[in-house]
Amino acid sequence: MQKKKIVQNVLVKRLEPYGFVYDTYVHGRWQMQRTLENNVEQYIAVCKSPHHPREVRLEMNTSVEFRSIKMYTATDVPKYSVEYLDYSSDEEFTQILELFGDFIVEIGLKKLDEISIPSTLVLPDEQMYLDIYENNVDLADNFLKRNKLDKDCSLEDGYTIIKQILNEDGERVYDQEAKQLLTECAAFLSNKIICTYGGNWEWSKHYNDCCINNVNGIRNPRDFLKHTVFAWQESKSGGMEELYERILISVKRKEMFQKDMEAGSS
Repeated sequence: MQKKKIVQNVLVKRLEPYGFVYDTYVHGRWQMQRTLENNVEQYIAVCKSPHHPREVRLEMNTSVEFRSIKMYTATDVPKYSVEYLDYSSDEEFTQILELFGDFIVEIGLKKLDEISIPSTLVLPDEQMYLDIYENNVDLADNFLKRNKLDKDCSLEDGYTIIKQILNEDGERVYDQEAKQLLTECAAFLSNKIICTYGGNWEWSKHYNDCCINNVNGIRNPRDFLKHTVFAWQESKSGGMEELYERILISVKRKEMFQKDMEAGSS
């Protein structure tokens, strides 16, 4: 049976009494959503592992910003994807969805409401996404010129400059000049990651935004524009740094997996 049908028959039906409906399948996520009275949207998704085709995890997030809750487990989990549960049949996939349903109803919905309080943070607008998607090379060059950096500047050196920009003290005015600066930062970081590890830009017709994906051959979309804008508004780069570190960790995981595969075949 198609996995979408199983998700609809098991998890969507379990969550219908709470106002959730099936939304879409995008970026390896079977997603459900509901809209609260304050127009905040809540999302629950069953996510495929970028490392292995028969592993999934549960994620819950909101439209307030991309803060998320993940269901972690410490038992019976493959070595290289400790956040995921693996299955070998439709029956086992169904059992995992039933486990997810129990977690959502007993714990997750309350936690989801806790991160659904509207934020004062402003998202990048569609024009910023269009600009970085269509003109990321020129924007990255502007970042180098603005900061007097060589074209062969390393990822780490550019990343250090971006952290300094995001952590600067002083009044924050989110005007066109600030949007240009932040878009240049995100373009440089995204393109440098693609040049270093591989990957590509992708446009989402569903969300009218873009991200980089397939970094080091791992399908897992990353939106550095959004995290850069959030970090600048908060005068701290923590969220953007976390995203950057997760990419490095996923790269190392794949390298470890490939080494083990090579060792096993020799």
